[in-house]
Amino acid sequence: MPSRSSSRKSRRGISVLEVTIVSGLFVVLLLGITAMMTTTGWMHVRTELRSDAGTAASIALQHLTADAREANDITLVESYQIRIYYPVTDTNGHYNRFSTDTSRYIEYVRATANGTPSASGSYLWRKDESGAGRTLCENLTDFSAIRPTTKELQVTVEVTRTHGGFSSQSRLSQRVIYLRNPSI
Repeated sequence: MPSRSSSRKSRRGISVLEVTIVSGLFVVLLLGITAMMTTTGWMHVRTELRSDAGTAASIALQHLTADAREANDITLVESYQIRIYYPVTDTNGHYNRFSTDTSRYIEYVRATANGTPSASGSYLWRKDESGAGRTLCENLTDFSAIRPTTKELQVTVEVTRTHGGFSSQSRLSQRVIYLRNPSI
């Protein structure tokens, strides 16, 4: 029959050194997982900001381009305010390319949240001649237009999205030629 002292030796416990080593390895593993998750979160936020800014700028520019291509005349009220005039429409609903309808227009303007034109506004508004309109884009950091020739328009839209300490910017430029309906 085994003695009591020999059975105690066979049931040996965990030493303090073993617990310390396992705890240290666990802490290192936990720190590695935390760092990986944090980096993944930052990358996700940056990618989402970049995507949001690009999408917002692209949608705004697509609206403006579609309207400008049908234009008979375009006026730059300010460098941040564009007015697009269309040809006169006859009784059959067809454009008369040689006459401009000055009573109907679409205006794109850099503005405040309520639609008031402002060179430092952070919203892009699309309005009609009645003043009714809607926001096309927010977080606007640049909206400008120039007319290199009488039949073309160069428009720049820049949107910046921020979240926490991160920021992403998308700057798009489009040259729009509106020869389809020249006012000659």
